[in-house]
Amino acid sequence: MTALSNPRAIASHAAAIVAFNLSLLTSPLAIVIVASLVVGFLMVVLFGYTSDQKAIGIAKDQLKAHLLAVRLYRDQIPVVMGSYGKILRGTGRYLKLAFKPLLYVIIPITLLMVQIDRYLGATADSSERAVSADSSLGQANGRNRQDRRRVGRRYERWSE
Repeated sequence: MTALSNPRAIASHAAAIVAFNLSLLTSPLAIVIVASLVVGFLMVVLFGYTSDQKAIGIAKDQLKAHLLAVRLYRDQIPVVMGSYGKILRGTGRYLKLAFKPLLYVIIPITLLMVQIDRYLGATADSSERAVSADSSLGQANGRNRQDRRRVGRRYERWSE
């Protein structure tokens, strides 16, 4: 009798496959990936609605024009320097236009990051962290003392 003809074996294998797939979906990595995709899509949509897309397009076009002027008139220093100044001003204007939507987007993202960290953060107790920090500190202090002794011996040899 083969394993495939036994209904219990088939049910057992099916249950194992379903449990494995569910464990993949509930793993911290899967939760972070799904949350990132959903929130990223929502933030792009929110950014599009809260920003002045026409003004951003104009600012981009002006930046491209000044960059092109730098490449075309590279022999004429005053034109190039003027274009560099206009590129800096245009970049500042572009950042100013993108800053207002960023304020709308950064608040929900910060709250979401705090919640994800709280849910998926480190699981060690504070007592376990204190013990591990104390033991690593002791090891580091021991190494420092040994290193100082070695350096002192070298210094004595070099000074002779």
